[in-house]
Amino acid sequence: MASLRWFAVVSVIAGCGSGLRYQAVGAGRVVTAGAPAAVGPGADPNAGLPAAVALPADVPHSTYQVAYEVWLPRATEVEWTLQCGSATQTGVFGETFAAYRERRLVELRAQRAEAQRNAAAVGSLIGDAVIGTTTATATATAPNASAQATATVDGAAIGATIGAATVSTDVELAPGDLGQGSVRGRTTIVVHDDGAASCAMELTPREADVLASGRFTVTRQDDSAERRAAAQFRGAIAVRGSLRSQLLARGGDLTWRERQAVALRAQAAARQEAMAIELAQRNQAQSQAQLAIDLELAAQARARAEAGLAIAMSTQRARVSLVGYLETHGADRGYRGRIAGICQGTRSRLRDSFIASGGDPELRARLALELQLERDREAAELARREALIVDVRGQLTAQLVFRGGAVRTPMPEPIDEQPGEAPMAGYAWSAGHWEWQAGRWQWIYGYWDGTNASAVAGTSVTTVVSGGAAVATTPVVVVTPPAVVTPPVRGSVGVTITIGTPSRRPQHQDHR
Repeated sequence: MASLRWFAVVSVIAGCGSGLRYQAVGAGRVVTAGAPAAVGPGADPNAGLPAAVALPADVPHSTYQVAYEVWLPRATEVEWTLQCGSATQTGVFGETFAAYRERRLVELRAQRAEAQRNAAAVGSLIGDAVIGTTTATATATAPNASAQATATVDGAAIGATIGAATVSTDVELAPGDLGQGSVRGRTTIVVHDDGAASCAMELTPREADVLASGRFTVTRQDDSAERRAAAQFRGAIAVRGSLRSQLLARGGDLTWRERQAVALRAQAAARQEAMAIELAQRNQAQSQAQLAIDLELAAQARARAEAGLAIAMSTQRARVSLVGYLETHGADRGYRGRIAGICQGTRSRLRDSFIASGGDPELRARLALELQLERDREAAELARREALIVDVRGQLTAQLVFRGGAVRTPMPEPIDEQPGEAPMAGYAWSAGHWEWQAGRWQWIYGYWDGTNASAVAGTSVTTVVSGGAAVATTPVVVVTPPAVVTPPVRGSVGVTITIGTPSRRPQHQDHR
């Protein structure tokens, strides 16, 4: 009953969410054709439920939802029949054992493949950490020849292969895995019976030795709100007809609204036509004004063109007159061309003479090419040296880190400690600072120094103690700097490895 109440609550919530409401009717036992009511003591937990669920007799033409849950001892196909009064529904659920086996093997193979990938990833990490990438070179020498062979061992690949081999790819169903389990479903059926009716569900497994058991629950769709809405709609139609008859009897005009709408549409059409005519007139006036402006601009452009043509013709006539005057007074029109020919010939003769004397006309180009080649060689050598420096830096860093060193990172920004006011006169604030300790940056907190703020560290400070005697004291500051090891690599390596004891906070002795 508890499960039935839970199902009724879920059904009501789902119905409200979609605009429908459902009322619980009851729960019954699913009957298997050809099987007893219960197979052995306690074999069917639903044996106490009735085989049929009675439907309410006063709500004909109702829609019911039937939800079922059936336990199958093995994978098989089951035909089901739902009989609710005169309404009947049939169907098939489940799958054959062959189909279940194939689907399950696909799932198991996917799981094994995922396990292989995970094992290969773990093996790759272990192989890379333990073996790494090792290169071995062997040389063989004979009297007349020599040979050299290089082999590279990839630890990551070896680890991945070994890791993947630890997971077997052979899959098979586990003993006792027959595809047993629960099958759940839901269907809707409309019952038109006016009298008393009931719902019953019968299963017919397609394998004779399968004994299925289960239960089904019935809920009814509450359509009372729909019926009330239909009744209200019919009443509204009747009231509207009555009002219409009364208005006609008292001289009412039922076509007034339509005529008013026609008149308003005619007025709107007239306004739109008037606006269109006014807009066309405005466009015509603007077009005429624009045409006048265009004609004026064209006339101005034509006048400017005629003035330019007159100037060009005058210039041409002046040029012709000047050339004629110069030729009359002995000017040579081809002088510039002859001078250019003389210069070109002189250049060619000088070049031929230079080559005949052993000169090299391509010397400048060859020198530029050799200079460029020399620069390329220097750049390649510089790149090779930088690569060698980076390689040496990486090897030294790895060795020093393996021996307990730590790569020093950039110093963080100082921390604003906000010391505030001095606790008393004569105290000076010593700000905190970062120190490299134990392979990482440690913040050494600031403190109030009880010595005289103007005194220099290491000088004597006179302090008066009880009894009136003056005692000269010296502030004691103990600082153990860390040992810094810098690899002696030629070139700009820039690796700093710190190994040693961390420094302690300065100790101050107060003689107050």
